[in-house]
Amino acid sequence: MHRDTVASFPFIATGMEKGCRILAADIGGTRSRFACFDYAGGELGMGDVVRIPTAEATGFDDLLDRVRVAAPGAWARLTRQTDTGNDAPDTPDASVTAFAAFAVAGPVEEGARCLPPNIGWHIDLATTRGLPCAASLLNDFEAQGWACLLPGAQQCLQLLPGKPDATAPVAVVGAGTGLGKCLLLPGTPHRVLPSEGGHATFAFEGRAEAGYAAFAADRLGVGRLIGDDVLSGPGLSLLYAYHHGETLPPHEVAARLTGSDVVVEWFARFYGRTCRDWALHTLARGGVRIAGGVAASNPMLVQHGAFAEAFFDCPTHTHLLRTIPVSLVTNADAGLWGAAIFALLHAGARRTPR
Repeated sequence: MHRDTVASFPFIATGMEKGCRILAADIGGTRSRFACFDYAGGELGMGDVVRIPTAEATGFDDLLDRVRVAAPGAWARLTRQTDTGNDAPDTPDASVTAFAAFAVAGPVEEGARCLPPNIGWHIDLATTRGLPCAASLLNDFEAQGWACLLPGAQQCLQLLPGKPDATAPVAVVGAGTGLGKCLLLPGTPHRVLPSEGGHATFAFEGRAEAGYAAFAADRLGVGRLIGDDVLSGPGLSLLYAYHHGETLPPHEVAARLTGSDVVVEWFARFYGRTCRDWALHTLARGGVRIAGGVAASNPMLVQHGAFAEAFFDCPTHTHLLRTIPVSLVTNADAGLWGAAIFALLHAGARRTPR
């Protein structure tokens, strides 16, 4: 079990401070991750991670059923049962508080409902059957924001140096099945503001990019392109089709790319521009963190020189941008840690009864 300390957090939710068990989930458009955490003595420990292709589940209930089958022992512990490890009945363990925090890629209403734009089903905790304990939903990039508070959960690769201001916001942005964003606000306690900025219109520049925009809009059958269309796994496939005339799934595109490929240059430029604009929109002097599976699996997409060139391309605030450090989160399970931190801090305020 991987452990990290959270003893520095003075705002553990009531009922959780003496120890608890947490089911954390990071439910994305492509895959879903689940893990059980134990919190005791100021330390948070993560157990084995269960990974399930999201599209294989017919709904949220089915997804939970698959987790229950894949990890029956962990599920029993969440239901306050002590797994005896044999055929004898499990025994109650009422001394341990349990809570589930499900981070999902979409806007969340009242901590209980979500209609994810890139998943074929909705989530409503009020009608979900078989929840192992009290639970809450949060946006998947809100979880990435909370993960920024736990150094051990954030394995980062520095992309651009800077002089971070500890009293300023940290902007988080990342491409996966879609484009996610959030903002971590400093304070006592910290706050994380989720965003659906990935669904805002993407800003193309110049005649060459206008040609690509027309191609992509025609392929997708839309009148305008949003960030999700451009800076995402599907966006990478679309860009490859434009430059090379072949349509491939994102993982096959990634396997073919080299640092000299024009697709890498263009995608890096789009990524740098998006990070720059989010940093300026939020005045993120605390830094920019890049999360999401696309860059974590293919670092060249943010290490290419076109990324830095686009990030600093601002006629009025280049000096400001050079003070903002940019780093790449390489821990694929950061969202799980963030969901667990959310549970520790907010379980008493945002929960759906069983």
